[in-house]
Amino acid sequence: MSIYTVLIDANNFFVSCERLFRPELRNKPVIVLSSNDGCVISRSEEAKALGLTMGEPYFKVRERCDQHGVSIFSSNFALYRDMSRRIMSVLRRYADTVEAYSVDEAFVALDGRDGDIAQQAHALHTAVIRETGIPVSVGVAHTKTLAKVATHFAKPKYGGRGVNLLLEPYVRNVALEELPVDEVWGIGFRLGPVLKDLGVTTAGKLIRMDDTWLRKRLSVRGLRTVYELRGTPCFTVGEDTTLRKSLLHSQSFGRPVYDLSGLKQAIAHHARKAAEVLRVEGAAAREVYVTIRTSRHTTHRYSAYDGDTLTHHTNDTITIVQTALSVLERMYRKGFPYAKAGVMVKDIVPEESVMPRTIFGEESGARKPLMHALDALRHRFGDRAVQLGAEELRCTTEKSWHPKSNTLSPRYTSSWADIPTVSPHVA
Repeated sequence: MSIYTVLIDANNFFVSCERLFRPELRNKPVIVLSSNDGCVISRSEEAKALGLTMGEPYFKVRERCDQHGVSIFSSNFALYRDMSRRIMSVLRRYADTVEAYSVDEAFVALDGRDGDIAQQAHALHTAVIRETGIPVSVGVAHTKTLAKVATHFAKPKYGGRGVNLLLEPYVRNVALEELPVDEVWGIGFRLGPVLKDLGVTTAGKLIRMDDTWLRKRLSVRGLRTVYELRGTPCFTVGEDTTLRKSLLHSQSFGRPVYDLSGLKQAIAHHARKAAEVLRVEGAAAREVYVTIRTSRHTTHRYSAYDGDTLTHHTNDTITIVQTALSVLERMYRKGFPYAKAGVMVKDIVPEESVMPRTIFGEESGARKPLMHALDALRHRFGDRAVQLGAEELRCTTEKSWHPKSNTLSPRYTSSWADIPTVSPHVA
């Protein structure tokens, strides 16, 4: 019995989440902007046809959007994370091994005979769309890198119908000849231009290069990518098998922040979010760093990055917030127009590897039930249902550190106040 690698990729995920609750926007140009309404980070196919590109600053395309009636949304990450969670829950019913690669992509391992893997892939595709409403593309292959290629050609813009199997050598080779080398997972924008300058313009040409030549020009991971394109598995599918080395939570401010109170609000918020992610991932950290900076476009500039090492690994919100605020107080300089702040935690280890301590309350685990209760409340009633006092300090900035979100949609699935309502038809 063969094991197949399957990649499920949500099509234009952020836009699809917004359209899910605004069906009148189907087949119309839609874009989603980054934090602080800065750049384009998701586009519908209709928006792409207008020439709107990823990462383009919104102020540069605003006039074009107005001319063509493009619907614009601020990033609604609460909605996107919840819809991602729902997609992953569907996948876990179909496969024992699921690797959530990103918020809109997941690898799964399926076993079966060549005759029924197509049926399984189509069933998975149908289930996700039926139960979440999010359109997805499904690629099936013998390696993770080839599954990415298969999913690439499963998308509607390449003539795909949602599911693509890249199992036969002939079919695989045809696809690789058509795929630009900078579209290969693991090659991308950094190595792509270098390879193109050397005449290697497609994935098909890449796999025909001699290994000695490849070793001189690619990293170890790049060489493994080539092996995967040839059909030799080098990267296994596994759910949360590797912990990240660091975790950063940061955001640009909606307006400049001058006073320490406003910065404390922002840093407390970012530290709390970092601690929550650690708990979700079953991890703990020992180093807490804070970063603050002014805008690069101001003449009155200042930036700082500093941190502290804790006595033990933890994912306790109160400990991480207190440490971050202490670091902030010693790095803050009065009079600067701060434009961005963030909190990074490092030296991350699995939570189960942390030895229990018995001296202080937090170290003995006394606050773990409290942390899990707070997480549950926020998951059910929204991120703002319960907050630390440090996030709500009164200050002259009146929460100016909050990013701009002038076109933010409701949190349809994670806030009771934002649940869609249907009015009865009145004749």
